[in-house]
Amino acid sequence: MIQKFKQQDIDREGQRLLRESLEPLGWVLTEFKEDYGIDYDVQVFADGSATGLWFKIQLKSSASSSHSTDGSFISVQLDIDHAKHYALELKEPLFLIHADLQLKKVYWHALQLDNELVRKIMSGIPASTITVRIPISNSIPDTAAALLQASEKISIVLANRSLAGSSLSSFAESLKYQPGEDKLREEFQHKNDLLKLRKIHEFLILRQYSEARARALAISSDPDASIENRFWAAQKTGTINWSEAVSKDRPQVELPLIYLRNAKDLQALTKSGPPHLKFFALTMRKAAELDQLTMNN
Repeated sequence: MIQKFKQQDIDREGQRLLRESLEPLGWVLTEFKEDYGIDYDVQVFADGSATGLWFKIQLKSSASSSHSTDGSFISVQLDIDHAKHYALELKEPLFLIHADLQLKKVYWHALQLDNELVRKIMSGIPASTITVRIPISNSIPDTAAALLQASEKISIVLANRSLAGSSLSSFAESLKYQPGEDKLREEFQHKNDLLKLRKIHEFLILRQYSEARARALAISSDPDASIENRFWAAQKTGTINWSEAVSKDRPQVELPLIYLRNAKDLQALTKSGPPHLKFFALTMRKAAELDQLTMNN
């Protein structure tokens, strides 16, 4: 007599719950008949039109899910090699989906955005499996919009990895297929300056004021930098100077003058706009003047 395995029934019920959760949204699921760690391709449609968004699904189904004590997440065990492939090696967005047959609910988790998971994997933990926590708040279809936002974030993360890992020759070759090289250069400059501003903040936190100041001045005086990044670099210079003065126990009466000088520099920088930065600089100046009057009084 041929008998069905219980896990086959569980998997079949999980697949049904998944389709009932996603297909009413208009999304199209394509199942892989031969499972090599990926169960579905999902193409996202909106109002009957393809949006261009695709992502993959690895489905885990359970008749007795392992809920946390406070009920905020479900623990799922993954083979360590599969987890590494999903989180670090896969070139497309992927979501781990858990079907809870007891509650008739489906939950999702973005492994490629799970920094804690990535750190554990990269640390080379001596284990054959790893535990992934899937938040109960990530239910489908209730948080379908959040899932799509996560998919877009994953695409950017993967693009950053690909760009960082490409050789200079490969990058130069790719420019042949990119229209508008001037626009591309501006965008790269803008994003590179953002990374520099984050580094400046790190130096400020570490109280390495000379390192932070030199980098801030480099951005604020760079004619190729956007006015926004030059503005924030110049504003950060004022914060650096103020923090350094405090660390050296400079007289309190001098502190408002640091921000006042900085505000005047920002007003000079934004003399021709844009309006929102001009207003920000004006607000800083008035605040610094009030601080100075208070100190004098």
